[in-house]
Amino acid sequence: MLRRILTALTVAALGAALGGSLAWRSPGDLPTDEQARALVATATDDVPAAFVERFDAVFGYRYPDDDQRRP
Repeated sequence: MLRRILTALTVAALGAALGGSLAWRSPGDLPTDEQARALVATATDDVPAAFVERFDAVFGYRYPDDDQRRP
């Protein structure tokens, strides 16, 4: 009985590690401003999501014109 439990826990841990690794290597694109506003609008009914301030560069996302801005 103990062997089955340990086997199940080991397989579950390996599956979680594999799934996390695959998800980390193939992330999807960030949502557009319109999609982000729609997500905020569904979460809050009273506050309009008219402005979305993004800090993509903080998280390592790069845009094609980033190289032109650097000296």
